[in-house]
Amino acid sequence: MGRKLWLSIIFMMVIPGFGAPLGVQAEGDERPIMHRHEQKENDHHKEIRKKIEEFEKRGYKQENIRKAILIAKHAEVEPQEVLDTYQMTNSWQATAKSFRIDYEKIKQHHQEKGQAFFKQNKPQILKELIAYTGKDETELADYLEKEISMKTLMKAAVVAKLSETELEHIIKENQEGKSWKDIILEREIDPNALKSEMKNLFHKVKNKSD
Repeated sequence: MGRKLWLSIIFMMVIPGFGAPLGVQAEGDERPIMHRHEQKENDHHKEIRKKIEEFEKRGYKQENIRKAILIAKHAEVEPQEVLDTYQMTNSWQATAKSFRIDYEKIKQHHQEKGQAFFKQNKPQILKELIAYTGKDETELADYLEKEISMKTLMKAAVVAKLSETELEHIIKENQEGKSWKDIILEREIDPNALKSEMKNLFHKVKNKSD
């Protein structure tokens, strides 16, 4: 439960093929067959996305919804209760404290889990990035040798593809101190397209690591 919810909060993965019977595929449908364990996880992510969409319709910002879900998970309360408290405190630290949760501690915990995922799945991620970028393994591995994180390389690859820019230019700009926000804005990349592309890449890696 904890691992699945964490993955939902951080990546909000979009998985195609809702509504298809388990392991059954219509003639002419070229999508991957969805098996039972994939369908179960699919339903879980769909439920999380539905909750976030409901809160968004009521005027809550997605960033605040995610933080509320994170605190609610650790406090074992409903996200609405956390959001109501935040509206009174206007501070996530104070909100978490009211539920006897150390906000900085849980943030660090989830960041470490994210870092662990990239570290543990380095071979699978590298393989996907080779196919995704068309670059050879030596070139991509060279970036990692230069202390560029796997997460940064993954994001740079997506930004490069969506903006039709050479990967090396994106990495160079980021390494020179330009924020991802500025890099994305300058290239007029749709934030939703970026999220979707990142989720799809992550999903491919996760499926092969299970």
